[in-house]
This record gives sequence, structure tokens and C-alpha cells, in this order.
Amino acid sequence: GDSQLHMAIINLLVPIALYIIQQAPSRDWLNLPNNMLQTPLHLAVMTRLPQVVKALIDGGADIEARDSKGDTPLHIASREGYDDIALILLAPASTASKRTSQDLEARNYDGQTCLHL
Repeated sequence: GDSQLHMAIINLLVPIALYIIQQAPSRDWLNLPNNMLQTPLHLAVMTRLPQVVKALIDGGADIEARDSKGDTPLHIASREGYDDIALILLAPASTASKRTSQDLEARNYDGQTCLHL
């Protein structure tokens, strides 16, 4: 099911989502999937909440997580035409988050890369 963070994002409650992210007990908590294997980052991309996307990434969310369709958050941003979100996902790793760069050749379960979408 959906966590409190999932629900805050789905309902576009940005201040609550940001508070939950700030209070998260661990990085793993930010990557909890729902029944569709969507992490909070997937949902923040789907609902086009750039401030939440950035906070999740800075908090250590897994940018390579795949949902039940094999989509990463970047697949979703590319498919929906959310260039603002894609730029956040593709931004160079900050020293705070120490994240890795996106794999632009990662394929979803339909065989599509982010560049195909």
C-alpha cells in the first residue's frame, strides 16, 4: 500500500511531503515502494512536484528505482514531457546527495529507453 509520504505526494501536499522527507528515519524509508512498485520519487515525478523531487534526491532516493512497468522516474518524466523534472533528475550529483548519474540506456519492460520516450 501507500505510505504517508506516498499519500502526501499523491494529494499534492507539498509542505507535508517535505516535512516527512526531512524526518525520514533512513534513506531506505524514502525508497519504499507501493503495490505498483512506485517509490515516492516515481509519484513526485508523476504529479510534477519539482520541489519534492529535489528533496527526495537530496535525501538519497534511488533515481534508478523501477516500478511495475520497469520505468525509472526519468522514463516517466520523459514520456510525460516534464522537462523541468528531467533536468532535476539529470543534474550533476551534488556533494550532499552523492548520487550517481542517470543511465540513459536503461530500458523499461517495453524495451524503451528514456531517449525513446
